Amino acid sequence: MKNNSILIFRNFNDPILKTAWIKLENEIDAFPQMFYEWIEPWWRYNSRNRKLHIVAVVNECGKIVGIAPFCIEKRFGLKILRSIPIHFGDFYSMLVDHGNVGELICQIKDYTLTFKTWSIVHYYNINSSSIEALNLKAFKKRKITDILVTHFERLTLNQFLLSLSKNTRDQYKKKLNRLNKAGLIQLEVITDPTDYIRNFENTREIYNLRWANDLRPLLSDDYYSMRNEALLPMFRSGKAVLYNLRFNGSVIAFRLGFLHKNTFYDWKVSHDPKYDYYSPGFILVGKVIEDLMLRGYVRLNFMTGNYRYKRSWINNNTISSNFEFLSSKKYSLGVLYIFYRLHLREKVREFYYKWVKIIISK
Repeated sequence: MKNNSILIFRNFNDPILKTAWIKLENEIDAFPQMFYEWIEPWWRYNSRNRKLHIVAVVNECGKIVGIAPFCIEKRFGLKILRSIPIHFGDFYSMLVDHGNVGELICQIKDYTLTFKTWSIVHYYNINSSSIEALNLKAFKKRKITDILVTHFERLTLNQFLLSLSKNTRDQYKKKLNRLNKAGLIQLEVITDPTDYIRNFENTREIYNLRWANDLRPLLSDDYYSMRNEALLPMFRSGKAVLYNLRFNGSVIAFRLGFLHKNTFYDWKVSHDPKYDYYSPGFILVGKVIEDLMLRGYVRLNFMTGNYRYKRSWINNNTISSNFEFLSSKKYSLGVLYIFYRLHLREKVREFYYKWVKIIISK
């Protein structure tokens, strides 16, 4: 390990980087949101004034054995070395060779703390159960959200429902019967990239209906172009799936996510608010779990967002959390930025949205 060296890439199109990254992601079976094919479109659409700074570890034989994607961006006049993608992935991890995981992660971490041209290091969406979290103990940290996972290995659907609270299983059966009586319901499972594109406008329309009255603007054409560019390779490689709940032929709810290590990762979900009475999103969770059981999957990871409906489907006490980890150069203004990020930012955001709501209501 002493003979390893650090190599920095500042161009996503570098053929050496691309080849090594794709080789590593396949060898270690990386989470799909850390794939080259996932992050490259994000960078192309969102680089703006950021500077790419991908950290690679090269062994004594000249082989790249570790990759960690970062960028350098300016905020409040400060240069921040920040993990990427930003707001386009729920779990950040380094791609490192299986043989020396801890040591390679430590090497990358140590490099980020050299503060060569930056005064702040910012890792985002590091899961508490990850090896990365173990190696970032010296950093300041803030919990972002809990990650909820439900388990159904070696269970039938009925056994799984019995592992939930009585209220959850009664509500599921009641709502499912209600919708069945009202019309024909079907679960549509889409794993083909062409079929995904064919259904894309449906998902976008449902999402827009669901969030039409939200304070935040709806997602842009550019965002969807980027997302589809990133998703299509995932569908081609069998890493993505779209679940549609159809009612009398029309899609009334969807769940879009990833298939990884016997687990479905539930990423983007929405439902048509016209059908709120039937709770189609809630029904779809149960239908998805039933399908996953038939396919041999054993877990559903709800990804970020500790919402009540997610908690109702949890049948165990195993909860991990996502954190952001920060460190700053000594005696720099970065110390103040970290204090703001850890202690003030959420309060400022809460205050802002509170007053926006008051203004809109008037």
